[in-house]
Amino acid sequence: MGTHRTARELRTVGRPFTPGHDPRRNEGGRPKLPEELKATIAALTEEMILGIADLARTAQSESVKLEAQRYLVDRRLGRPVETTKIDASEGMEPPTITIRTLPVGRRDGLHG
Repeated sequence: MGTHRTARELRTVGRPFTPGHDPRRNEGGRPKLPEELKATIAALTEEMILGIADLARTAQSESVKLEAQRYLVDRRLGRPVETTKIDASEGMEPPTITIRTLPVGRRDGLHG
């Protein structure tokens, strides 16, 4: 038989962070985008959305059309709520779990 390890031993992988300053921590957070890049992206946003809207209307491929339409709707309204049912066992009412997937960025993704 194997040796028994405690929950704390199982959780600790590698060397734990030391209190106070630890060079492995990213204390500065994620690097910020340069202002020039932010301005370039902001200037192109309307053009990109109009391009996706054009694809949604005129693409030859139905799959491209559908994906462009889905992208626009997801960014404007958010992704739909997904309901998943889990059957625990016979004779028991399965629990219902609702998972909401939110789009990255602002909730109303079409606004700058």
